Amino acid sequence: TLFELVPGTVYLNGGIGKDEQRQMHQDARNWPLRMTFSDKSNNEFVAGVKLKVFDGSGRAVLRLKDAGPMTYVQLPQGEYRITASYRGGMLSRMVHVGPKGLDANFHWAV
Repeated sequence: TLFELVPGTVYLNGGIGKDEQRQMHQDARNWPLRMTFSDKSNNEFVAGVKLKVFDGSGRAVLRLKDAGPMTYVQLPQGEYRITASYRGGMLSRMVHVGPKGLDANFHWAV
């Protein structure tokens, strides 16, 4: 499903089921920031992630209450801070989106 949240920020969220995962993987190169969310030792995909993406000046460019298991975002190249919360555990990461984009995997070892 394609959404526009804040003017200029377009994202794709989904990946539930093998068909949807395959479709998103095929289109991945068109999305500069590609995030996946998983937990447990078997790397099981998870949804229901509270996700926030901030630009270099600290402005929130994306906020989702129910992200995952895969979230792709159209963003210009640059530095971003991502926070992802799942079942009480929060992961925070600084990332750089370059010319080839970035795959960011968030894994909770719950």
